[in-house]
Order: sequence, then C-alpha cells, then structure tokens
Amino acid sequence: MDRPINEYPIQQFVEQMPIAFAIFDNEMRYQAVSRRHLADLAWLFSTEDLSPDKVMGRTFREVSPDMPLRWGDAHDRVLKGDELEQAADFVPRPDGRATWVRWLMKPWRTPDGQIAGALLFSELVTEGVEIKRALAESEARARVTFENAAVGIGHHTPDGRLFRGNKAMARILGWPLNELMTKTLQDVTHPDDLADDLAHLKELSEGKIESYSLNKRDLRKDGSTIWVRRTASAVRKSDGSVDHYVAVIEDISAWKNAEDQVRLLAREANHRVKNLLSLVQVIARHTAAGSPEGFLERFAERIQALAANQDLLGNSQRRSVDVEDLVRAQLAHFADHSGSRIVAHGPRLRLNAAGAQTISLALHELATNAGKYGALSLDDGRVDVTWQSDGDVFTMSWIERDGPPVQSPEHRGFGTIVITAMATQATGGEVQLDYSPSGLTWQLACPAANVIETPK
Repeated sequence: MDRPINEYPIQQFVEQMPIAFAIFDNEMRYQAVSRRHLADLAWLFSTEDLSPDKVMGRTFREVSPDMPLRWGDAHDRVLKGDELEQAADFVPRPDGRATWVRWLMKPWRTPDGQIAGALLFSELVTEGVEIKRALAESEARARVTFENAAVGIGHHTPDGRLFRGNKAMARILGWPLNELMTKTLQDVTHPDDLADDLAHLKELSEGKIESYSLNKRDLRKDGSTIWVRRTASAVRKSDGSVDHYVAVIEDISAWKNAEDQVRLLAREANHRVKNLLSLVQVIARHTAAGSPEGFLERFAERIQALAANQDLLGNSQRRSVDVEDLVRAQLAHFADHSGSRIVAHGPRLRLNAAGAQTISLALHELATNAGKYGALSLDDGRVDVTWQSDGDVFTMSWIERDGPPVQSPEHRGFGTIVITAMATQATGGEVQLDYSPSGLTWQLACPAANVIETPK
C-alpha cells in the first residue's frame, strides 16, 4: 500500500514544483527548494552545479555570494515580518548581460505565530521586460517622429472628424492644434475639391485601393487657400472595417505657383514666337520687294538685328530691356566710334518686349543707312541718340550731323517702312522723319505705357 502523503518529506514536493520556489529558516538557510529555483540561481550567480542536496542547510548568501546587497536587506525585512515583491528587478549576470527577475518573499510562521523563516517565489522575466521596453522605445520614437515631422500628419474617423494631428499639420493649415481637432475633413477642404477627396476615401474604405495621393486646396483659418498634396491610407479593425484614416499633407503652394508661372511663360513664349515669325515674314517680303541684288545680305542683317534684341530679352530676368543696352547692341558694329562720333544718352528706362522689338529694328535701319549713306559714312560725321519720358509720353530721337548732304529718297524702301509705318503702328505713336541737307533726323513720340515696362 502506498504511503500517505503526509509521510513524504516536504522537500520531495517542493523539488518537483514547476516554479522557482524555496523555503528558508530564520537564518535564511535552505529548508526546501525547487529545481527551477536552483537552475535560475545558477544562471544568475553560481559557478557550481547546484542540486537540492548540495544547498540544504546552507544560507542563500553562501550559495549565491554575488547576490545584490539589496537582497540581503530584503531578507532582513521579511524575517521581521514584511511581505515584499518586485515586478521586475534588474540583476546583472556574471557574463555582463542583463537579467530581470520577478519575485515575492514573505515570512512563514509556526502555529504559535512566531516567524520561522521565509518563502521565496521567483521568475525570470527578461524576455517580457525587454519586449515591453522595446515597445515603449518604439512608441516614443514614433511619437517624436510624429510630433516633429516636417510634413503634416493627421488621423481622422471614417466620417471625417479629426482626432489627432501634429504641429506641422497645424502650421500648414494655419490653425492652433486644439482648434484644428474640432474640425472635420469637410471643414478644411475647399468645396470644389471635396468630392474628389471623398470619392478616393470611398474606394479606400471598400478595399479597392490601399492608399491614394491627390493635389487639392485646403482652407486655412484666415480664409485663405493653400495647395497641399494629401496621401491617405486606412487603419482597419480585426473585421476589416475602417477604424480610422492616416493622412500626410505637404504644402505644395510654391510648386503650384512655379507650375502656373511655367504655364504662363510657355503661353508668352508661344505668343512671342508667333509674333517673331510674322515679323520675319514681313521682313522677307519687303526685302525681296526691292532690288534682288544683295537680298540675302540685307535679310541676314535685319534678322541679326532681331536676334540681338532677342538676346537682350533672353538675358533679362524681367523680360524687358534697358534702352541704353538696346541702343548699344544695335550700334555694336560702330563700337569704335562710341562716345566720340556716336553719343547715346537718356534716363534709365526699360522697354517692354514689344517696344524693344520695334525700336531695335528702327535703330538697325537707321544705323545701316547712316553707315552706308549718312553721317557714319564719313570720318567727321556724328550721331546723337537721345530718349526721355515725362511719365505719359516716351520720345526718342536719332539726329545725324556733319555727314554728306542729305537728299530725300525717290523710292520708299522697306527700311523707310520700318522706321515710319511699322514704328508708328507698333507703338501707337507718331514718327517724324526729316531729310534735312545737314543730316537726317528721326523722332518717335508715343504713349509711354505702350513701350515702357509697367512696374509690378
């Protein structure tokens, strides 16, 4: 017949327990111990192979001389009647690695209430502690990233209510964060762009797409509009339904402004190219209408005059030209005479593209004629080019002196058309052309607004 359970020594029961458990007397000498306790203890401190028969009657400190000093204090307190526990106690291992232990220690008493020793329950919880710490660190990093991101990040419910946002989102939308969290997606989206955004959200909620991005306009607190790029995705519940949406917004106002500017420049360039082609046709037709001899030379010179003007416009960030720069460009082949035989003077004024184009062609024709037949064909001849504006009227003069005697031409060529009819029509002004024997004089007077760049 088997022995009654009360005849078995308590050590035989404790030794088989699956938990780390030990019973001590009032001097902290082992009275009973589980193998799990000894395995954990050896892992932490001991350099010897521990078994129950080797530790019975020995104190905890004798078996574990490297135990933390605070544990000795804990033993003393328990033997005085305290019950102590630690959910996660850090213990360095002999190999330098960290270990975390959860333990509970309480006194046990004799039938008459006297403290006879201590009971110790312990468990190695390193893996759980490290997972919890890693999770906390990950959450902290995510929180720091969320709060300090350069882009706006916001969370909103399926019905559009904002419930979380970062500082960048508040800055981009121009709302204090606490006020922004009282708004909905519908509140901050421009009415003309709301339907498109909601249609994408519907596809997202139905699982047809995993995320989407779109450019749209949002409304700031002050009522102004801002262009943003919104990228949204869904966070789902275990049943697949949408719990909330995560949206990232970027301020693309500068990009949109640049895009609009490029589009405007493209339209302007297209317009200017068409005008130039039309002008080239006119130049070709009228040049060919004259004597066929020297057509290519005359045509090339006039196209070069156009090109010089276009170079000035192309190099000007303001797409306008300084009058003095234009005059010097058209008289570049007479550069050796500049300042002595050719004097150009006037206030600093900038011609718009249309005005520069017209005046550059007129100056080219005047300079070509002066070099072939006029004041610049003789060594003593001089040319004065002046311009001014009184605010309403722009005037420009070309006056030749000390050249050969001037005679009025019998034939009205294309050059004359350029400096008279074309200049008059393009500027909306009047041209006076005087073939005085002492020297040719050309004067243009037109509304300043037609040729002078308008300040912005």
